[in-house]
Amino acid sequence: MKKMMFFATALAASALVSGLALKGGGMLRASAAWEQTDQYYYYDTDNDGSYDGCFIFDADINTKKATIKDIYSYDGGNVVIPPVMENVDIWYSDDKGYYTDVKTYNFTVTAIDVPVYDYDYWHFTSVEIPYTVTAITPESLGYYTDYYYDEELDEYVSCTKRYEDMTIFCTRSTAGETYASENGFDFTVYEYLALAKMTLPASSYTYTGKAITPTPTITLDGQKLVKNKDYTITYSSNTNAGTAKFTVTGIGNFRGKLSGKFTIGKKSAASAKIAAVAQQNYTGKAISPGLNITLGGVKLVSGKDYTVKYSANTNPGTAKAVVTFKGNYSGSKSVSFKIAIAKMKNVKVAATSNKGIKLTWGKIPCDKYYIYRYDTKSKSYKLIKTTTATSYTNTNLSQITKYTYRIKAGKTVKGKTYFDQSVTVAAYTKPSAPTKFSLAVKNKAIKVSWSKNSKASGYQIYRSSDYGYSYKLVKTVTSPSTVSWTNTGLSNDKYYVYRIRSYKKIGNTTYYGGFKYAYSDDPLSRLNAASLKPHRSFKVYNRQGKGTTSYTYTLSDRDIKILKNFAAKHFKSGMTRDEKLWVTLNWINKNVTYALGSDWNQISSKSWVDAIFTYKKGQCAQYNGALTAMMAYLGYDVSLVQGYRGVWSSNYWQHFWCELKIDGMVYVMETGNYGRNGNWMYFVARYNETSGYIRNRVNM
Repeated sequence: MKKMMFFATALAASALVSGLALKGGGMLRASAAWEQTDQYYYYDTDNDGSYDGCFIFDADINTKKATIKDIYSYDGGNVVIPPVMENVDIWYSDDKGYYTDVKTYNFTVTAIDVPVYDYDYWHFTSVEIPYTVTAITPESLGYYTDYYYDEELDEYVSCTKRYEDMTIFCTRSTAGETYASENGFDFTVYEYLALAKMTLPASSYTYTGKAITPTPTITLDGQKLVKNKDYTITYSSNTNAGTAKFTVTGIGNFRGKLSGKFTIGKKSAASAKIAAVAQQNYTGKAISPGLNITLGGVKLVSGKDYTVKYSANTNPGTAKAVVTFKGNYSGSKSVSFKIAIAKMKNVKVAATSNKGIKLTWGKIPCDKYYIYRYDTKSKSYKLIKTTTATSYTNTNLSQITKYTYRIKAGKTVKGKTYFDQSVTVAAYTKPSAPTKFSLAVKNKAIKVSWSKNSKASGYQIYRSSDYGYSYKLVKTVTSPSTVSWTNTGLSNDKYYVYRIRSYKKIGNTTYYGGFKYAYSDDPLSRLNAASLKPHRSFKVYNRQGKGTTSYTYTLSDRDIKILKNFAAKHFKSGMTRDEKLWVTLNWINKNVTYALGSDWNQISSKSWVDAIFTYKKGQCAQYNGALTAMMAYLGYDVSLVQGYRGVWSSNYWQHFWCELKIDGMVYVMETGNYGRNGNWMYFVARYNETSGYIRNRVNM
């Protein structure tokens, strides 16, 4: 049934509400509310969502009794009068017509007072009269007014007729049966469920996760009704904990409905199983891991079946989760879990040199990182560094030595430090590069020499002919005791760069050290090829003409003494060959005055050595003659050349310079007083590395 809305004033504390007319004695006409037909009580017998008809009734709000005053049927005249018109809203208004309150009533239908219809406009096929009706006004149902022509009166007169095809459905021994019998209507007697007694097996059940459908015992006049024969049952809200409802609907010879309810109690979660929570990683923030909770094989749902409250769940240590069950479950349980510093990640270790090893790692939440190194003497790990950085280089180590490290992160909470599981890594330091590496440049060959690394397995030698832009492995020395190798078949017109490194093979791994470099154009590399034989004479060549003349110049005892004193004063212990020659050449360049006029007269009769090292005056012959004398004293194969140094206005400038021969290779040694290398100053340079020298009228 669809409910109807009535309106009344607040003055009607005990009033009879009528849907037809305003009557005296406090009886009020219902006002229109949300549509013009508010005075009707609409019904939907077959519950298909559309109205089948409506009733107009009077009702007493004190006794909750109603009288049907009129019936309208939209579905062909099959009318079912309800025993109770449910949920009727009565609106109250004040004396100014303002609505101030609303109350809802259920009115029991106790009387039928329907007028005789004019013609058979509302022709009822059937009417079902509930057992609650105790009074029916004569000719209230099944009669209509008809008209016929009275010839005697010569007019139409009315008469009341009965519907011959109307059937009344009613309950035995009720006003409905009496009305049908007395008025000659066909009627069918049925039983009304409202008069039956109903009991459930139990009033309370425990939540199972499935719909609970207890079958009630229903008896009427001592007769037990049969489910699905005499009635059907529908349930609602009968799965989850709370109040379940059910409705019994009569079928067959039974009419009406019975409703009931029962309680579904929460299921105790005392036996629920909470899966162990895996150890959580410290993040610096509160950690709230999801829980896996099952009860009787059913996985419970967070927020629906339980809530969780966490404590001590930020810092490393033991955290706690308290589970409070809700919804269909009752009780509480708790579970603990560990919070620990995350394991170090991306830990890498590699040697940076023969003395250093670098450790790197990924950043994780913690206070600092602790680095330990294994001590082979104590056979234990010792802390060597704490840092907040994500890398550390351990220095001052020994070459080709394995070092093992442990690194872990730590977080201090209330004086206690928590560590992660340490990560152990190891690496070998690289082999040391040879401490000494030198070249000896020979004619179409270069001798490579290096210092011994007794801990290495051998050495690799690379060569570049493009000044180090690209290298080629030219020799692998497999014995650590071998400390030299001669590279033959080279070009005298090319410059070469060599580099060498030690290597150590341990198991299937080969470790390589850093490189040492040496250059073929380096003066020392060229001087290293010389076999030194100290002597006190050298050739002086005159190459001014197309032919060459020469004589032998011999150093005097005074010259030897002067040279010896200079060497004692300026040559330091451990000086290399090129350093001694450079000190000599540079000293002459910086300290000697070019002699002209009286200065020339002073030294013109002096030896080249005496003029330069004693008087500190001279010209090109003295400059380079004294240099040649020092080189002969030191043991080099040298000579002094007289030729030309450039041309000016078709005139050749006469000049003296020093030539140094090493293994058939000729180098220029030139010292001037211009304070720069080039033009008038060369140091162990090939002719193709110089400019301006003319020998035997040929530009060198």
